[in-house]
Amino acid sequence: MMDSDARQWQTALMNAISDSSAPPPPGIDAAGLAIYRNNYFATLYGCLRKVFAVCERIVGEECFAALCRDYVAIHRSTSGNLHDYGDDFAAFIADCPAQLPACLADMAELEWQRHRCYYAGDEAAIAPGELARHDPDEWPALRLTFLPECAVIISAWPIATLWHAHRDAPEDFSFTQEKQPEGVWIDRHSGTVDVTAVPLAEAVFLRALQDDETLETATDAALAVDPDYHPEPVLLRLFATGKVSMVHR
Repeated sequence: MMDSDARQWQTALMNAISDSSAPPPPGIDAAGLAIYRNNYFATLYGCLRKVFAVCERIVGEECFAALCRDYVAIHRSTSGNLHDYGDDFAAFIADCPAQLPACLADMAELEWQRHRCYYAGDEAAIAPGELARHDPDEWPALRLTFLPECAVIISAWPIATLWHAHRDAPEDFSFTQEKQPEGVWIDRHSGTVDVTAVPLAEAVFLRALQDDETLETATDAALAVDPDYHPEPVLLRLFATGKVSMVHR
């Protein structure tokens, strides 16, 4: 078999495995294809269960399995690294027509970011005194770049509180949800990823910085939420814990 023919055969096989309506390539019968398809789904389903464990606890194993079947059917694995699979699961849930808990998409985003932060590459943090090297008059126009091991989420639901409750609760824990905005800061320390509920104004400040806004714009956004907000403690913590990789204009 020529190289081009082999590549075409492999592509046809992958298409048939990931798309139940696609025919098998020559040499693969229906029974053999079914084995490939089952293994493919089982592998990706296992990845999703590992990443979105609290989501599964919230909706139950049967409902979560159905969500995964629908997701896998239309979102094939495109990376050789299985840790990359599931990056748009939260968006899939948000668009899902099924009756699901309103907080579930945000919970999935929290769990994905926690997973992403754990596997993020190592980068060097700048020295704690780097900000002091800039003239104070320059500070409003400065921007901070976080290490890839960090993430911030703003939700209409108390997802960090719910995540800790479900993760640490017994199997018969009864799920309840009350709508209450909450900010979430996620970061990795010595191989462990922490999920922390933070005040909404702080989350707005951090999210603006994450979106490459200036310190002035980020502070104004936080003040719109809490007129008494002061960014200094958060800035000190970011530098002291080594979560900033760059200060720039």
